[in-house]
Amino acid sequence: MLRTIIRQAHTGVAVTATGKVDMLPGVSGTYAYSLFQVALKEKCLPEVVSRLDEISSIVKETPGVAAALHNPSLSSEQREKLVSTLNESVKQNNNVYVSNFLQALAQNNRLSFIPQINTDLNKLFDQYRGVVSVTLTTAKPWNSESQKTKTGERLAQAIKNSSLLSKNQTIKLDYKVNPELLGGLLLEVGDKTIDLSVKSKVQDLNNLLKADL
Repeated sequence: MLRTIIRQAHTGVAVTATGKVDMLPGVSGTYAYSLFQVALKEKCLPEVVSRLDEISSIVKETPGVAAALHNPSLSSEQREKLVSTLNESVKQNNNVYVSNFLQALAQNNRLSFIPQINTDLNKLFDQYRGVVSVTLTTAKPWNSESQKTKTGERLAQAIKNSSLLSKNQTIKLDYKVNPELLGGLLLEVGDKTIDLSVKSKVQDLNNLLKADL
């Protein structure tokens, strides 16, 4: 199956080259791009990404904070207080640009977008560094950690040697489990998807049967 993936991968085009960053769609993408530009100009991009990572983690892990961010009836004063609480929760790695950014989100009633903005900012950071996100999704967990690691290493090396990556790019490999695949696997390299799942084959068969009816 690994050979099949790589054979299909060679038909793709190289994803974003190192140093080039494309704006992501949606409200969160627009805000993330704005923060990225400021951080890049002020030469503190890693610090900004790290700071927003920590704040986003607090939002995700604290139900009360998450609920407050999604409350449309909060007054401007309450939103300002919420921003102060978030900043105080992460006293290390304090960054004035992130603090100002949170204030801007509060003023525009966009605090609920923090987790998605953080996700998009990390995508932009990866693009800038030439890091390509590769996700390998299987229908069930791996039999062993060793099997998962060896397969991931072989897959990463094969992708590096394919046309999907340019010379200076590196890979960030993530593993997911989705029982809905039924079997096989799904590989995502940047914005390219190689679907070798049983679910995909069943859907193809269903479509073929419908076309013959």
